Amino acid sequence: MTQVIIGIHQAEPGSGITETEREHYRQSGVRILVLPEYFWVRPADRDHRDSAAHARQDLDLMARLSTEEPWVLVGGTFVERNEGDVYYNACPVFQDGREIGRYRKIHLMPGEARHGISPGSGFQLVEALGLRLAPVICADVLYPDTFNDVARLHPSLILAPMSSPLLPGDTPEAKDKRDRDIFLRGAGRAGAPIVKAGGVGHLFQRPLQGRSLVATPGAILFRTPFDQEHTRHTWILDVPVSG
Repeated sequence: MTQVIIGIHQAEPGSGITETEREHYRQSGVRILVLPEYFWVRPADRDHRDSAAHARQDLDLMARLSTEEPWVLVGGTFVERNEGDVYYNACPVFQDGREIGRYRKIHLMPGEARHGISPGSGFQLVEALGLRLAPVICADVLYPDTFNDVARLHPSLILAPMSSPLLPGDTPEAKDKRDRDIFLRGAGRAGAPIVKAGGVGHLFQRPLQGRSLVATPGAILFRTPFDQEHTRHTWILDVPVSG
């Protein structure tokens, strides 16, 4: 068992990473930086297709960030357009300026399907820093079979970009139950820690709550305090992982 310093960038879609935040991650010794789901959607984007139009620029920026900084960048998600007008919600992983893996979300939310997003075809393993990294995206975690399938990849660490919608009437008790039922149980099923990065602000005009979290098979190590779920944060966590 070893410890890996991980940064969780709890921030608004389209807001980037400031120089002050980059310096904080750098000085903290972050080895892996995880961004939220749909982090590259810009405030002016009306829908997923608008976001796909600037995907190349977004990927270039991710490559540059991983060249200039010492971390493996788990780039949240961007809208990927393929031949035949097929769109995916995809999580790219970068190291040293090079994309080393890409996972396409399998379990879609209804709004994604309505806006033309297609499901991916399988979970992916990305090797970096001597670790086996398995990205999952948002609604994937709602399906227990996700963690059974990921367990077959024998991951060291599961990385989960999220965009958790603000739920009217949500309570701390309900949040705690979801965290335990989904993430604590999921980490146990998969046999690996889960690092969840949640966005704040709005996504396509819908409010988010930044429910970032780290769960191991035995415990919830960290979660955003309930009164800070609407606030931008640069969380730094020391996460135990198997090689």
